[in-house]
Amino acid sequence: MGGLMTFVNYSCKSKDEFVEVVNGQRTMVVVMITKKIPRGREVTADYGVDLWFVCRCQLDGCRTVTVKINKIRKKSTARWIPHWLEVAARNLKLVMRKA
Repeated sequence: MGGLMTFVNYSCKSKDEFVEVVNGQRTMVVVMITKKIPRGREVTADYGVDLWFVCRCQLDGCRTVTVKINKIRKKSTARWIPHWLEVAARNLKLVMRKA
């Protein structure tokens, strides 16, 4: 199951996008390349903003921290948000130093 999509990893800055293609009565979702991918480089896909996992692409602008903050805002009371934002900012600085 999954076909070739099994080999496509996640990245916040992918060089492709998901597109619905209608072929007669059948609708398929395919990956369409939007930028040139150098030979030997990995094909990645952007699954969107509703992540169900922690992204580890470590690229500038990785949206995992933003998604986590949005989920915390929905689930937590306002008094915990400032503390959590401080912790997230500190962790982001550590990740950026390692990169």
